[in-house]
This record gives sequence, structure tokens and C-alpha cells, in this order.
Amino acid sequence: MSSRASLRLNSVPRVWEGEAPAEPRSRVQTYRSCPARQEPRPPGIAHARLGAVLAGLSLLLAACPGEASAAPIRKGDLVVTSSDDTKVQSEYNVLATLPADTALVVEDVQNDWVLVRTRKGGKELRGFIHVENLRRPAMLAHANPRGFTLKYPAGWKVASADERSDVARDVKRYFEKMGDLDPSKLPVMVFNPVEDDFIENINCAVGSGSVPQVDEDGAKRFVKGVSDAFDKLGTPLAGARAEMIQIGSKKAISAHWDLTVKDVKGPIHQWQVVIPGKSQVYVFTCSALASQFERYEPLFSVVIQSIEVDGAAAKS
Repeated sequence: MSSRASLRLNSVPRVWEGEAPAEPRSRVQTYRSCPARQEPRPPGIAHARLGAVLAGLSLLLAACPGEASAAPIRKGDLVVTSSDDTKVQSEYNVLATLPADTALVVEDVQNDWVLVRTRKGGKELRGFIHVENLRRPAMLAHANPRGFTLKYPAGWKVASADERSDVARDVKRYFEKMGDLDPSKLPVMVFNPVEDDFIENINCAVGSGSVPQVDEDGAKRFVKGVSDAFDKLGTPLAGARAEMIQIGSKKAISAHWDLTVKDVKGPIHQWQVVIPGKSQVYVFTCSALASQFERYEPLFSVVIQSIEVDGAAAKS
């Protein structure tokens, strides 16, 4: 084999954004049936259609009797990275590296490679992670006597009354103008118990007052009201915005903003979702450092989409 043909065989294929053009026939193609190096590599983004067929085949094989194995990762699953410096790749190109416990939502599965969407430097990117570097966290159910249920990841914790009181003391220290507001009376707070610069959490407040108008105009009024309230607390919001989303069969207001408070390293990003009930309104707030929010957003999204309201929930 000529050195030119050898070089052609070992080169990395190009990743095509659309359909790859047909390659003209040449004698190089006659070598492609020969064994080549077998090191694993992620597929290119353009191969997703073929990957869907292969994923279906792998599911059929997994269903056959044989060696016991965990349920396969499927499209739409919530997964987290299981090791530090997990590589997100396309072909041989490393698009990004992610720390352990980064939450992601599966877009597709191609053999041992899982297609995910993430962000780097504020820009969205799609790439593959080897299945050995991912795990699917168990989800636990919480049923609250205030009439809602949700699912949260195993490893996170539902705060006890004492822990909610500790949080309330900290919040009142951050916001000295809170007045009679008492975060310890929140129906539930679920948090990441791993010690860090900030404790990521999801909490819920339930109000029995008038249900807000759930449309585009209502979303604008809502975010303006929240901005005005934080202004009175002496903590103006940055980048406050709102839109409409769907939670199950209900329309909801989804709002995002950043805020800076003393004694916290860097701004906090909050995602607040307002879901109207029959006679009360449910407000769920997801919080993380702004620098880490992209890492936790897929996990927050799965929790938010699991919420059901107006149910006859029993105490957990």
C-alpha cells in the first residue's frame, strides 16, 4: 500500500453538519473492508439517523436472556457524568470537558455513545459522551400535604424543619429588609447536600391569593413585580425575563434572573416557575451560582416537569 493511501486510511473523517456528500469511488475504497484500528470513537453528529436504528437494535438485544445488565440509557433520560474531565466529543475532536455530576438530558443513543446538548462559554454545543462516563440517577418522589408532588434526584435531600430555619436565618442576614417574610415556612426545600460555595436548591411557596394571569402579558407583569420587590429589598435583579412554558397539562410562567448578595461568591441565578392551581398558586424556585447554573439546569428541568399540582397529596 502506498504511503498516501495509508495516510488516507488513518485520517479522521470530517464531521458534517448536514448530509455528507457522496465520496467518489477510488481504489482507497477497496481497503475499507480490511481490519483497521479498533479504538473506540464517538460518531459524528450527522450520523444520528443511523444511530437511532442501531439504538433500537441494541434495546432488542438487551431484552434477550443472557448476562444481567442495568436498563439501557434511552432518549430523554436524565443522566449525570460519573467522572471528572468527562469528554464531550464529535469524532476525534474534544468539544468540551465536564466535571463529575454534571446533569444532562439524552438526545440520542448510538451504540456505546450518548448524544447530549450542553453549553461552553455561553454557546450551545452537541456532542457524544461514552456510556461508561454516565450514570442515570434514581429519582425519589415527594408528596406534599399542600397539594403537589414532585420528583428529585437521589443524593439530594428534603430539608427538615430545623434546616429550613437555618436557611431562613441566612436569608434574613442576606436581605435585611425582608420584614415578616419567613422562608422557614416554605412547604418544601430540596437541596444538594454537597458542601460547596453555594448549596443548590429547589423550593416551593404556595399562595392562596388571586391566581396570576398566565399569558404573555401576565408573565411581563409578574417579572416586573418581582423586580420591584427585590428593588425594595436593596438587591436589584439583573437580566430579569419571563416567558410561557407547559408543565404537563398546565400553562406556567417561567422567569429567570441573576442577583448578587453579600457573603456569596459571585451572582446567583434563579429560575422561578409559577403554576396556577384551582384555588391557589404554586411558585417553584431553582437556585444555583450563575457560573454553575448551566451544569444543573437539565436536572432542574426534569424536577420541574415532574410537578403535579391540585392533587390530594399525602405527607411524605
